[in-house]
Formats: sequence, structure tokens, C-alpha cells
Amino acid sequence: MTDVQVWTLMGVFAATLFGVLGILGVWFPQLLRAELSGVEGRLTGRIDGVESRLDAKIDGVESRLDTKIDKVEAKIDKVEARLAAQIHALDSDVSAIARRVFPGETS
Repeated sequence: MTDVQVWTLMGVFAATLFGVLGILGVWFPQLLRAELSGVEGRLTGRIDGVESRLDAKIDGVESRLDTKIDKVEAKIDKVEARLAAQIHALDSDVSAIARRVFPGETS
């Protein structure tokens, strides 16, 4: 090969290299953007699914907890009513004792 042919081939290879690099420079970011959009869509779908399952579980726990709290409040109300009745009876007993021990001083 002559020098002219070698330089021509080097020019063709250089032009091809720059052409390929130019095409890849335009094509690769588009490809990357498309792939990342796909990954984002899949992740969003999975996250939404997990969120809905979590919401359902939290709602179930919340309703069971509300039921148990209502039962505890009902029990506390019963105990409170019993204590009030016992305190009233104790108050009557103390008043009766006070009338016996101090007959003229009670009003």
C-alpha cells in the first residue's frame, strides 16, 4: 500500500469512528432514559401495591384496637359504677356511725 492509501484508510477509519461515536452519543442517552422510565414504572407499581396492602393491614389493626378499647372502656365504666355505689354505701354507714357516736353534733 502506498502512503496515500494508508492515509485514506486512516481517514475512513477516523470518520467511521467519529460517526459511530456521534450516533452512540445521541442514541445511548435516549436508551438510558427509556430504560430508567421502565424501571421507574415498575417500582411505582410495586410501591403502590405495598402501600395498599399496608393500608389494609393498618385499617384492620385499627378496627381491632378500637373494638378492644371500647371493651376496656365498658369494663372501666362498670367498675366505676360499682365503686360509686360502694362509696355511697360507705358514706351512709359512716353517717350512721357518726350519728350514734356523736348524737347531738350531726346535722
